Amino acid sequence: MFFDWDEKKSAKLQRNPKRAFSFEEVSELFSKPHFVDLRNDDPEQYFAIGWVKDVLVTVIFEYRIFYFEESEIEGVHLVTYWRSTKEERLKYEENQK
Repeated sequence: MFFDWDEKKSAKLQRNPKRAFSFEEVSELFSKPHFVDLRNDDPEQYFAIGWVKDVLVTVIFEYRIFYFEESEIEGVHLVTYWRSTKEERLKYEENQK
């Protein structure tokens, strides 16, 4: 899966002690069990809840088409993330059964 993000925002989030991950690290969430649901219709955004290292995080993302040379690749644009709330942790646990 192809991932895209804003490098400046990634560095800023990584420096924040309450977040402390880069978007590259957060993208690893998608290779492990995770829960995805629609967040917004306009713009169409989704949220995923899953583990990054030993922290449960919630990430907001969009599916996008990326153009490289003459080909199109569907990928994921990471918008933001945070440590999951208690409610999000429950939603994740309910959907992992």
